[in-house]
Amino acid sequence: MKLKNLLISTLSLSLFIVSCTKEDISVTKPESALVSDVKTMSVNSTNSEITNNKAYIFIEPKSKYPMVATYLNSTNTNNTPRVKFAGFDSRIFISTANKIDFVRYFSMPHWNDGRLPSVISVDIPQSSGGVDSEGNPIISYNFKTVKIIKGTFNEWAWVTILIPTSAMSNDTKKQTKIEFYTKKGSTFVVKKTSMTMNSVLYGHLINYNGTIIPQGNYRIYSTYTSTNMNHKFNLADDVYFRGSAN
Repeated sequence: MKLKNLLISTLSLSLFIVSCTKEDISVTKPESALVSDVKTMSVNSTNSEITNNKAYIFIEPKSKYPMVATYLNSTNTNNTPRVKFAGFDSRIFISTANKIDFVRYFSMPHWNDGRLPSVISVDIPQSSGGVDSEGNPIISYNFKTVKIIKGTFNEWAWVTILIPTSAMSNDTKKQTKIEFYTKKGSTFVVKKTSMTMNSVLYGHLINYNGTIIPQGNYRIYSTYTSTNMNHKFNLADDVYFRGSAN
């Protein structure tokens, strides 16, 4: 009888040890998998920022100027007395003091919440050759043709383009010229015109830390304060922009 009880006790102890061992193994596997996933996500995120070869087109309709100005003035945290940039329709002179205002402008939540037009992204080729979707030649470090279809807007609007320095041969290239034209169907209404960008504007390097576009260093391209990129969009004509620097 004593021998039988001893065998039962030994068997119960063995089963308890095996049970504990299985539980320990089942706990350690998810922890190992979680750490691996986090490392992979981190590497992928870093690589996507380094290889960002896109230009970002912002369009500010004239009718939205009061809303833009109100937002920028209400969120100003710079107490230095100066004239603040309050949107491209404000026609305020550009200086280095405007850099913080530009970051706030391009970070406005209104670009994502439907109160301003959605930002348009377009590829910046890193080598020349072939033609883009609109039949224009592909030239390295010049963004491809963007078509804004008729009826998207029906008013005056400022067009401004942000380009990451990483997409421009590590900031050794500049988008000094942008081509513009309009068509009604296949017929040119405004023939291809090359517009020279404001060198004072793209001379400002801004460190973008918002959430509308990928974070990083950018330069701003527009003819502002010259009105060449303040365009009257309408219901009949398609509008085209493309990089055209030499």
